[in-house]
Amino acid sequence: MHPNIFSVKKFEGTSFAKFSGDNNIIHINNIAGHNSIYGHNIVHGVLIILKFFKKIQFKKNYSHIKIIFLKGFKYNSEIKIRKIKKNKYKFFYELIQQKNIYAS
Repeated sequence: MHPNIFSVKKFEGTSFAKFSGDNNIIHINNIAGHNSIYGHNIVHGVLIILKFFKKIQFKKNYSHIKIIFLKGFKYNSEIKIRKIKKNKYKFFYELIQQKNIYAS
């Protein structure tokens, strides 16, 4: 798989729900997901962040991290990482799914 692309499988979400104790049905129940404002199950935000950090090999010390979720990520759909360099010390990332920015 491309180094700037990842996805989250539904079984990963189910496993993460068991591990984290976050059993919100929007993440794991197909009927609840379908009837939600998203029309589908959405991935746990923390799981997205953990996979993102692993992909970018997050190892540095930062003074702060700000993450803004704009939409709910779908399972089994590619998430592209776009890195934007603001200056020598500042980097911004966008997480794109289905050609739309879902988080920054």
